[in-house]
Amino acid sequence: MTDPVYRTDRPVTLLGAGDASPDDLEQACRRAPQLFAADGGADTARKHNKVISAVIGDLDSLNIVEYWQKSGIPIHHDQDPQTTDFEKCLQTIEAPGYVGVGFLGLRVDHQMAALHALARFADRKILLIGPHDVICHCSGRVSFKAEIGQRVSLFPLLKVTGVHSTGLEWNITGLTMESGIKIGTSNRASSTRVAFEFDDKGCLLMLPRASFGALADHLFG
Repeated sequence: MTDPVYRTDRPVTLLGAGDASPDDLEQACRRAPQLFAADGGADTARKHNKVISAVIGDLDSLNIVEYWQKSGIPIHHDQDPQTTDFEKCLQTIEAPGYVGVGFLGLRVDHQMAALHALARFADRKILLIGPHDVICHCSGRVSFKAEIGQRVSLFPLLKVTGVHSTGLEWNITGLTMESGIKIGTSNRASSTRVAFEFDDKGCLLMLPRASFGALADHLFG
């Protein structure tokens, strides 16, 4: 893994070329003001009049590359075919947290690649915003505010077992989940505070889009 080029003591927003509404981008930047563009995300930033700190990626989806080359904004051209533009951003930037916008929706393969990156960089605090969901990796004890009855979906990418849980309609304590065998989607909150923990890394938490603030509070404080 390459050494990071940027280091910051505050969470950053990473902008991809997928679905990124103005509201999503505004909310992300309020929580993590410094904005970096993953390849074609730079065009989205320009569309919404957002200032970016750098463009990072293989540049295969960036329109009018000459414009960005003349803009004075640093461009980090990384042609490694083994990493996505999202992963290139995570390798280039060292921060206490990341809010990703524009990595969910549109192409399913791109969305799956973004979820893969959450598991690959499981030691990072990363929150993805999509049109209907917010998603993060479950590391250590997870605890967040919820509305009773709201959807709490748990999707294992690797084999994990619940160590304990409170506030879930279907308790996951002692439950082993593994992709292709047993998953935990469409669970529901039975309390205004949900908390749980798994024995290992490898499970994703998916909540309704309206839960962005609650999940950001959990991840970034």
